[in-house]
Amino acid sequence: MQERRFFYIISIFMWINTVFPAIHNHILIKHDFVWLDLFISAPYLLLVILIAQIRSADLCFAKPSSRVARWVRSGSPIFVSFGLLLAGMLVFRTQLYVGATAILMAIICYGALNVLTQTRGIEAEESLVAAKKHLESLVGVDSLTGIANRHTFDQMIDADCRAAKRSALAISLLMIDVDFFKQFNDTNWHLAGDECLVQIARALQGTLPRTNDLVARYGGEEFAVLLPTTGESGASAVARKLHDAVAKLRLLHSASPLGFVTISIGVSSCDSSIAPSPTRLAHTADLALYKAKRHRGETGRSFSLSKKKRVAKEGSYC
Repeated sequence: MQERRFFYIISIFMWINTVFPAIHNHILIKHDFVWLDLFISAPYLLLVILIAQIRSADLCFAKPSSRVARWVRSGSPIFVSFGLLLAGMLVFRTQLYVGATAILMAIICYGALNVLTQTRGIEAEESLVAAKKHLESLVGVDSLTGIANRHTFDQMIDADCRAAKRSALAISLLMIDVDFFKQFNDTNWHLAGDECLVQIARALQGTLPRTNDLVARYGGEEFAVLLPTTGESGASAVARKLHDAVAKLRLLHSASPLGFVTISIGVSSCDSSIAPSPTRLAHTADLALYKAKRHRGETGRSFSLSKKKRVAKEGSYC
């Protein structure tokens, strides 16, 4: 509050001390009145009065609105240039070189301040864009595993199903579950369980053959893999690779019959003869995963949706 009070008084004094002497000098050129000296003394008398009488309540009342503050901040780059330009114009007739120099400096200062303002604006805009992208990436990424989260998966499966329907292309969905994960947590505690999920996510991500394939954490110990333009045989081949990639991690698991962490995979595929939908793909993939859980660690199940069959055709991969 004291700092605001100080600058409030100084700003009033500087404005008055600029205007009054200018009036004094303008009149003095034509007339030499005795009372003109009051224009020189008045700003200092007013300064004393302000220091003696101004109160904090007055300062609060005098606080400018946000709109005024924005206008002042926006116009601040031209204040210095305007002052130099005005000074140059006032002395141009009597002192040509001084006036011309002042006007030239005004133009240079205005250009420099304008460049600086534009640079800061561009930097602020780039910073906002980068922050927006970072926030968008955080929203779409699972905080634990670093892969896509459920929100991103829901968006992508909807978009890929529309694309497959529009172009009459196949699409496949893999639902993955970590076998006996609850027992793993009970035995090794949750921190080890989190690390297990992280390693599995990395293995799944590193095994996907194409950049447009998506692996996402579906929830808990479940993962989902979306394979655009991929039929049943291709999806089953990818499922085998994912199964082997996790098995190669050899994450010790005392509650597993094999002694290490394994996954079960349910595969759902839609060929080009049928219009895919996210609900249908997810339902059949869940059903395939349920059947695959009966043979944990060794095999998986797949369902192929075809218009020719009018039903889901069940298959398996080992």
